[in-house]
Amino acid sequence: MAIGGLATACGRPNPGFKLIDSSDAGDSDGQSASVGSTNSGPGTSTPTSTDTSGVTMTTASVGTMSSTVSTVSTGDPTGDTEGATTLPAGKWTFPTNCLEPFNTFFTPAAEDTFFANESVEVAATGCTWKPKVPLNDPIQCRDMQFSAAKEFQLYLLPVDDNPRNDDVGIYAVRFEMPVAPKYLDKVDIPPEAFTVVQARIRVAQAVEVLPWNVTLGVRRFVAGNTWTAGQAEKFSPCFAPSASFRCRVCPVNGSEKGACESEWRDVDLDVPDPAQDGIPYAVGAVDPELPPKMVVPQPPPVDGADLSFPFKPEQLGWLTSDGMMLMPVGKTEKGVVEVRTLETVHEDQRPGLVVSYCEPQPMD
Repeated sequence: MAIGGLATACGRPNPGFKLIDSSDAGDSDGQSASVGSTNSGPGTSTPTSTDTSGVTMTTASVGTMSSTVSTVSTGDPTGDTEGATTLPAGKWTFPTNCLEPFNTFFTPAAEDTFFANESVEVAATGCTWKPKVPLNDPIQCRDMQFSAAKEFQLYLLPVDDNPRNDDVGIYAVRFEMPVAPKYLDKVDIPPEAFTVVQARIRVAQAVEVLPWNVTLGVRRFVAGNTWTAGQAEKFSPCFAPSASFRCRVCPVNGSEKGACESEWRDVDLDVPDPAQDGIPYAVGAVDPELPPKMVVPQPPPVDGADLSFPFKPEQLGWLTSDGMMLMPVGKTEKGVVEVRTLETVHEDQRPGLVVSYCEPQPMD
């Protein structure tokens, strides 16, 4: 699923891919992400803090920024305190600690997809998500791409201790680097000045009659596991350069039995470990830099609800190069929760990044 001509793909905590876990699946009360609609329009509030800490950028002329970015000292404003920074004319300070953001804006994601797998028992006659044409089509979910789906379910049904046998659906999304508008149409806002970076993802009830018990966790792709979303119809065989649950890059001929053009990489391995081939994901260490898992406390309304996962500005690098995964934490039945994608007809329900910054301050 993509916008602006970008390609799309599919994924899971290392479906065949190896990922880094974001939280302890045994901890059931960690909720740091917020639920609800996010304001994507410009704000009008001004900073309520007088602390001048933040980022400064030198301007050759108003509206033209140089490449110089430096941290502002919080010393004596007169400049007499040792370590204080004297700010010459032509500089702007970008506070990073205002209580209310001056401006909040939304940037749609670049591409997204799903990675799905089914247990041997479920998949005996082929992927149950695919309309059988022909009826005996034996293709498995792990060899399909789901990029063109407008929504798809997240679920996790462990079968045994071997993750390759899990019945699982995972959402993968790669973001576009936010491009902030100019402050007063003159001053560029550097990424270093962003005070809030949130991944906004819309979830909804898949089937309203089923009990609601949903806990979701963010997963980060292991470095080097870049992927491409497919461009074919949803629930289609996966061809290179698209990704599937089994392959980081699917076979050129699309054969579900063929060797992957590129495997999902294990942690710290330049070459895939044959012993790990086919394992959906290998959880390394808990990554404290990722948002803790989110317990979604109640079923969202008919139109769904936005989940907002907080990140740091410095994490924009891998969020825009590799992307992230979203999947259930613990057993989650099919038919309970689904994710809306870039393909949805409702533009306000598409995934993306919400970024805020404080009002810049001119320095004499």
